[in-house]
Amino acid sequence: MKYAATILQMLDGIFTNLICIPILFILYCKFSPFKKRGKKWKLVYRICLGLVMLYLIRCFFAGFIFTEINYPRFTDSPFLPVYEALFYPNHG
Repeated sequence: MKYAATILQMLDGIFTNLICIPILFILYCKFSPFKKRGKKWKLVYRICLGLVMLYLIRCFFAGFIFTEINYPRFTDSPFLPVYEALFYPNHG
């Protein structure tokens, strides 16, 4: 289970560090003077919007839900290893 938590932390770190790429793509699509695009551009744009929304939800959870004060509330949950891996790396 320790390896799964490490892998989850690594994936979360990669996602957190590389979220700027979808954000830059969204900004490029919004403010680019070339507005004529195909279906692939729209699909990639929607995927990037989804990734950014997922990141914003993750930031909200990390900042307001899964705080150090609320840690005892989640200790009875079966998902505790996932919570510890993502939001409480120092408790493990």
